[in-house]
Amino acid sequence: MVVSTTTTAARPGRKPDRALDEALLQATIDVVVEVGYERTTMDLVAQRAGSTKSALYRRWRSKGALTLDAISMLQAPETDLETLPDHGSLRADLMALTEPYETEAGRVKLRLMAGLASLLDQEPELTDAIERLVVTPWIEVCRRLIERAVERGEAATDDPATVARVVPAMTSHRLLVERGAVDRVFFVSLIDTVVLPALRPSP
Repeated sequence: MVVSTTTTAARPGRKPDRALDEALLQATIDVVVEVGYERTTMDLVAQRAGSTKSALYRRWRSKGALTLDAISMLQAPETDLETLPDHGSLRADLMALTEPYETEAGRVKLRLMAGLASLLDQEPELTDAIERLVVTPWIEVCRRLIERAVERGEAATDDPATVARVVPAMTSHRLLVERGAVDRVFFVSLIDTVVLPALRPSP
């Protein structure tokens, strides 16, 4: 399913073609992972999809906008609030969110995410779109898991919304500022040394 976007050019008169949209987004993923964001071009994506550059520009105004939609499509299964992990503990639920990124498909997602820094260098006007498409869905996921833990009596906080921003914010900083690796080791350290201590109930 193609997610709705902020940057897709919804041009008047263009009939939706979900199959082509998905093919173009998948081609974007393949090309960015293969050659890197900097070397990705609209021509390469169109060729990979067996389509045309004009078809791309009818839908997306730039390579950055196209790549953002591809990332949003990729992370949609993990940020679906109807299918959140429920293993009986906050740590187990948070760790479950990292499991998909241990697979080859997950590593593809991380390689795609690594292009966000270059994307912002080239199109800084997409900052708000990155926040809304990439970061905000993860904040909502974390908030739901934290609130559930509070209801169980496992966690304590008067401000779950703020704590929920920790993992997405630190991950964004890692990718966009430090330009470092985001892997299971990174997430385990973040969960165990920052998030869980911040939510530990008083004795």
